[in-house]
Amino acid sequence: MKKTIIFIFFLYINNFAQTESGKSVKELMLLAKYSQAVSLLEKKEAGGTDLTYEEKFNLAQAYQRLMNHDKALKILFHLSREKSGDAAVLFAMGESFRALGNKRAAAGVYKEVIEKDSTNIIARIELAKLFVELKNYNEANSIYKFLAQQESENPYYLRRYGYTLHKLGDNKEAEKFLRKALEINERDAKAALWLAKIFYDKESYEEAFEILKKSIVFNSFDLPLNKLAAEVLFKMKKYLSAANQYKNAIIIGDSSAAMYQKLGLSLYSSVASRDSIDAKEKEDKLLEAVEAFQISLEKEDSSNPLTLTYLGFCHKTLKNYDAAIDYLNKALDSMTPGYIDKVYKNLGASYELKNNFPDAIKAYNNSLKYSGGETLDTVFRLATLYDRFYADKSVALAHYKKYLKLADNSESELIKYAEQRVGKLKEEIHFGK
Repeated sequence: MKKTIIFIFFLYINNFAQTESGKSVKELMLLAKYSQAVSLLEKKEAGGTDLTYEEKFNLAQAYQRLMNHDKALKILFHLSREKSGDAAVLFAMGESFRALGNKRAAAGVYKEVIEKDSTNIIARIELAKLFVELKNYNEANSIYKFLAQQESENPYYLRRYGYTLHKLGDNKEAEKFLRKALEINERDAKAALWLAKIFYDKESYEEAFEILKKSIVFNSFDLPLNKLAAEVLFKMKKYLSAANQYKNAIIIGDSSAAMYQKLGLSLYSSVASRDSIDAKEKEDKLLEAVEAFQISLEKEDSSNPLTLTYLGFCHKTLKNYDAAIDYLNKALDSMTPGYIDKVYKNLGASYELKNNFPDAIKAYNNSLKYSGGETLDTVFRLATLYDRFYADKSVALAHYKKYLKLADNSESELIKYAEQRVGKLKEEIHFGK
């Protein structure tokens, strides 16, 4: 009787890994019940029973699905020694290496898989993807070229081949394969994005937008497509359309400071670029731009010089001169020389409109300093300020002369005015002496 009980106990242990509520490990794996599969197999090992090769592989795969790749790799290493050249085991090792961030080790494993089985397309695809991540576009391109030649109507192979050609600078060939990918699958958002990017880079904005517009019909919630469409519209100076596209991108998922800044720039530019605009519409757009810029500042360190600058521009246009001066001064404190001349020019205009002429002159002179001293409208503004508010007319005369020297025929009214003032000031200075 005692021997019978012992026999039944060992029979139970041996079969334990095959049943839990009537389900085997294979069934649990198929049902994605990985925790249960791990529990069954670990209990079998703990009971002193060696796992079969297949059970060990199942345990490694279950660990992988539960993102425990270190444990998975320990098992897979042992299995690769036990049965050298098992492509399934090697492929699983590649997955775990990649998941752990060891891309070069993963690439080495996938190469070994391909050497042992040249028909393993999945290993080629994964290896090519790794080469792209490692920015080894030559190797990736070689694989995608092979795949595209093997299956010339596969839009994925065509798209990836086109992408690597683009990365290698062969845009003519890249365009051909990306177009073919889109012909086969017009819903391919990535092919459309990369093709549009090629046209964007060579400043063919109309063609880029047509590609994006068609793709957005099928992929209306695709964030990269919507963001690039907004950038293209901005480059085309279609600022209101660009603003709407940036709003779409924000709603879809990119609510970053940069996105709100671009929304503000589009709204401000939609006003600044139009000569005739209804006063109410102008105010509404500027206030909307101010709101977007303020959100942008709240989302970062509150010292972005471009955002601060355009907040100043908006408030100046809205005639909120105190706010304009405040933001433009903050911009100057936080910026590098790139925009400084424009900021000083707008700061000078804000001071001038508040009748603070000494600070206006100081700001205009700083604008000239940072622009190399050849900004026409700033020279003219300084000339008129010195003319109206300084007793020493020789300074105003010098600025009018400088303006006339730099001006071209497009500013005929201002040139005429400057010439008249030069004549008058010469008389005043002569008789004053």
